[in-house]
Amino acid sequence: MKKLLILGMMLSVFMLTVGAEKFSFQEYDPKSPSVVRVRDSISKLNGNSIDFPRISAKNPKATKSIQKSMDKFVKKMTGDKNGKYYVTYDITTNNSKLVSILFTVERTDRKDRTVENYYSALTFDAVTGKELKIGDLLVSGYEKSLGTVFGDKVVQLSVPVNASFDGPAKKQEFYVQNTGIVFFFEPYRYTDFADGQVFLPFELADLRGLLR
Repeated sequence: MKKLLILGMMLSVFMLTVGAEKFSFQEYDPKSPSVVRVRDSISKLNGNSIDFPRISAKNPKATKSIQKSMDKFVKKMTGDKNGKYYVTYDITTNNSKLVSILFTVERTDRKDRTVENYYSALTFDAVTGKELKIGDLLVSGYEKSLGTVFGDKVVQLSVPVNASFDGPAKKQEFYVQNTGIVFFFEPYRYTDFADGQVFLPFELADLRGLLR
């Protein structure tokens, strides 16, 4: 009985430790083997066609966390009464530390039939299952330095941004692509209608000093 009690306490401590871990790019190897299982899923609720991955991690708590974020992402679209969605996805990174998914979204307005195309993304810690935001990948106080890096990249790539472009957004979207991070912005926020979304790709080496 005592052995079972001790084992239970050790397991609880382990689960708390895993949940408290913060993501870090230290010892990051983009070619390391995946630690999750992925299967295709689709939601056709309310006439939509939304492809998305069901991801199972080694830790049940991590699996639950990933599924919760994924369900929230899908529900946001299925709950849009004015829009009909066609969504596909690509897994851009899947290794021992990260799983990153890029979604291609086509939204058709149910009333006027206008079509909007854009991208969205989700990135998860493959061990803890936490949905990672930009602040989880970069060091505290990254905003000013990242803004400078963004500005340099815009000039380097001759990205057609308008005068309102002012660096990273508070809820900056991104996806990880093996040895790099691609940052992107909501449609038409910094561009004319014809130019769509702004994408700024960086190798991890370009962000040295900013990565956790």
